[in-house]
Amino acid sequence: MNALLTNANPAALEPDDLYNMFEPSFSDEGSNARVEEEAAMFTWMMFLQDCGSNIGKCKLEDVLAFVTGARHRPPCGYGVQPQITFCGASPLPSASTCAVQLVLPTGLGEEEFHDKMTEGILGALGFGSA
Repeated sequence: MNALLTNANPAALEPDDLYNMFEPSFSDEGSNARVEEEAAMFTWMMFLQDCGSNIGKCKLEDVLAFVTGARHRPPCGYGVQPQITFCGASPLPSASTCAVQLVLPTGLGEEEFHDKMTEGILGALGFGSA
């Protein structure tokens, strides 16, 4: 029973694990917002690759903790499908650990996206900060 509730030997996180964990909530196809959202998803994938390669300060476990409140995946998964939504109003990411939802900024270049994601994630580690 303990193995169902705890993750004593968690598998190492890979960038693809986090990328594929989320279901993005895109705007209508053909809209300007959709173009921005698809660009944000591409930049998100590049950011995760950097985190997984130990490029920069942010690690994959930091990203997972930002979104879920835990540094390791639960053995039985999440009670809900983790979601990605998008917001062009703020350059910083936000998250709801209860809903397992990540809000990605749109309209940023790759370097600015990386910097703002790192700032948002590392600046919010701790309950109630995200």
